[in-house]
Amino acid sequence: GMLLGVALFIYLIFKKYPLPVGSVLGAIVVAIFSGMPVMTSLTDTFMTSAAGAFKSYLLLLIFSAIFGKVLGDVGACQSIDYKMARLVKKLWPGHEKFLGVMAMGLITCVFCYGGISVFVVIFTLIYIGKELYEELDIPWYMLTVTGMGTGTFAASMIPGSPQLVNIVPMEYYGTPAYAGVP
Repeated sequence: GMLLGVALFIYLIFKKYPLPVGSVLGAIVVAIFSGMPVMTSLTDTFMTSAAGAFKSYLLLLIFSAIFGKVLGDVGACQSIDYKMARLVKKLWPGHEKFLGVMAMGLITCVFCYGGISVFVVIFTLIYIGKELYEELDIPWYMLTVTGMGTGTFAASMIPGSPQLVNIVPMEYYGTPAYAGVP
């Protein structure tokens, strides 16, 4: 039921249905397959969790989006974009698309490892990647693959990452930032 609910949610989002519609329909599928009463699971479990997430992350996401927009408006993102496009075209002619996607992944890693919140990085990547991907004729959906995939990796799997997902276990378990390094 969980896999079907998530699959339905992803499908509806890619078909451009609004996020609340996709999440509620996905929750209904999960409730049906788990044998829970649908209305109780929607009004109690789903809405309580959704309200908690909204309360916890709304300001972080709003300020991250504003920071990304400001970087785009002042020209910082365009500057990075133009330099990346020139570098990519010079390095390996004929493979600009591949290098463009890889460059966005590298930017994500550098930003995350440099201490910028992964949420801020994702919003900033939108402004950097939009023009770069248009200039190199890379499909727009690849930006989500690059940003989310590399953002997840950079925030949680690089030893010593200053991201919250690495700091919380350090405090809880009393381990150093490089505890996962053999």
